[in-house]
Order: sequence, then C-alpha cells, then structure tokens
Amino acid sequence: RWATGPYQGTHHFYHRMIVPLRLASLMLTEDCALPWFTHLTYGHRKEDYFNGKPKVFVQPTKIEHTPYGRRKTKRKLRQLAHMIAFVWTPPGSLDHDVMDARAYGITWPSKSHVPFSYNFRSHNWPTIDPKYRSGYWARRPKPVISLRQDFGQFFCKGYRTATPCERYRAWFMFASTIVHEVAHAYYTWLGRHSTKHFYADGNEPHWSVEEKNAELGFSWESVTWGRVIDPWQGEILNCHALTSIQTREFRHPKDRDRELYSLIEKNGTKLHKCPLPRGQAAWIPSKTWRGNQWFCEDGGLANLNYICVIHAIPMNWVFQWFQVGSWEERRQEFKRSGKYAPPGLGPTFVLVYERD
Repeated sequence: RWATGPYQGTHHFYHRMIVPLRLASLMLTEDCALPWFTHLTYGHRKEDYFNGKPKVFVQPTKIEHTPYGRRKTKRKLRQLAHMIAFVWTPPGSLDHDVMDARAYGITWPSKSHVPFSYNFRSHNWPTIDPKYRSGYWARRPKPVISLRQDFGQFFCKGYRTATPCERYRAWFMFASTIVHEVAHAYYTWLGRHSTKHFYADGNEPHWSVEEKNAELGFSWESVTWGRVIDPWQGEILNCHALTSIQTREFRHPKDRDRELYSLIEKNGTKLHKCPLPRGQAAWIPSKTWRGNQWFCEDGGLANLNYICVIHAIPMNWVFQWFQVGSWEERRQEFKRSGKYAPPGLGPTFVLVYERD
C-alpha cells in the first residue's frame, strides 16, 4: 500500500524491496516474534512514580501469553494492513523540528496530518476497502508512514553497485524501520491513546516499567534486536558497518561494573584502556546517536556518571535474520519455552566510553 505521485516511483524498484519486506512481515506474523505486540495489545495501564513524576507503563497480563492472545493480535495487525499507507518523504518537505534528521521514518495518525499531503491528489493514496470506510471502522485512525528518501535512493540508484554486505545492511535497516513505525501506527490504530486506559493526550506509554522513556518504536527495536541499530555515520547508501550504542547512568563508582556487564558479556571480554586526548572527553554526545536518548535521557542530573557501550554488528548476525533455518530454530524454541529472546551478537568489536 504505497502512495504514488511526486517523488514516489516505488513501482520502479519494488522488486528490490521484496526481501526486507518479507523480513518485516515475519516480524509481524510469526508467533515467536510477536510477544512485543501482544503485550501492547492486552497489557493493562499501570502508573509508577519516579522522582515524583507519574510514569504510565503497560503491565503484563495472562492473555498476552496465550494462543488466543496471539491470534487476536495477528488479526488486528491484518486489519491495520488494510488501512495503513506508506509514502516517501519529498526532499525538503519537513523541517528538522518535525522530522528529526536522525529518524528514518515518522508515523502520522492519518493523511490529513501529513504536512506535505497537499502535494498529493486523492487518487495518489492507496484505496481502502469499503468495509473499512463505514460504521465502526470509519472512526478508526488510518495511519500513514512516511519514510526518508535515503532508502528510496538506495533501491533506485545504489542497489546495483552495492556489495552483498551493503545490500544486507540496507535490507535490515529498511525492515527494522518499517516495523519500528508499524509499532507506532499499531498503538495509534488500537485507539488506546484516546481512552481512559492510557494517556488522553495521545502520548505513548512505556512498554515496560524498566524503560526510561516512552518511545514504542525504540522499545520494539530494543526488545526484538536486543539493541537499537544504526548505520555507521547514519548512511544507508554505501553503508560499510552497522553499530549500536547503549548508555547507562550510575551514581556511585561501585555500580559501574554492574551497569557495564549488563551491556556486554563478562566472560571472554578483554578491555584495553585508551585515554582520550585533552579536550576530547565529550566526543560522543548522546544527541548525535539515533535512539540513545531512549536509553539515557539528555539533561540528566549533574552528579550522574555515564557509561556507553558501542558494538559493531557482525554480518553473521545480520545474515541470520534472512535465513530459513534460523527462523525454524526460533519457532521451535518458542514452542518449547513460550518466550522470545534476541540472539546474541557473538564475537565482535566493543568500544566502552565513560564520562562524568
């Protein structure tokens, strides 16, 4: 369900998008990958107070772990699929304060909310089945996901000259972005944001009480991949590496090791200290990394210490998401345990950065 019109042209390169779209589909239809969505669907509203401020989060329920809960969640996602639309963001059509320069997509409640919708005519938008335009369905949001042109440029111009590894990295990031935005769209479409069960002003809840910030897309990435993953230097075209950065705050030096080893494997990890040149102590400000604000909010207390762990994402880890055998292993493990856990990265390069 892709829009046509100015700066679109998806039909020219859609065949190159099939592989990542299949991965995104697996993440939304396979029982073993569905727990994040079933929790959002059936979890109950709960308030927790942290530093005197109310924190709304989704509390687990029994139904989300049942076959019935999974079936109903998949049914709701299929219904959403009949109403959602995707569009490439025309160059220069969004201010940076509207669409963060680091974001690869943004979700709008409906096409009337899309700032650049005036560029499109009604026939440019995917049609909606009459069933979903009347009665109960007429009142439901019809979300629109706008995607950065970087992906379109890759599939249109960069695909042929890209190395196999560059293709897999771009495929992975595209699939991840699609489901990240579907997470936002699904919550909007459920309508829970406009009821007494969650925030009445449309704000998203925390998916779990442990999360520092309420951002469902980053929550899905963190739960599913085990981290928020980005191209090195944020480039989709000519992407030579994928990395992740995770930050922890701690107040006392004695807590340092606990926070560090919550992010890296303790056994077999060898760390070598590399002092930074004078004046370079803040070479990784958290604002420059997409998603890092979800792990560690900017503007923290002055007496906090920070530890950041940067992982290089191995290609073997990326490949396995596209392998039939790996998915069969996930299905079998889910049948045995009923739980989902993201696969470990395996041997890789790790950079630890500390500052106070």
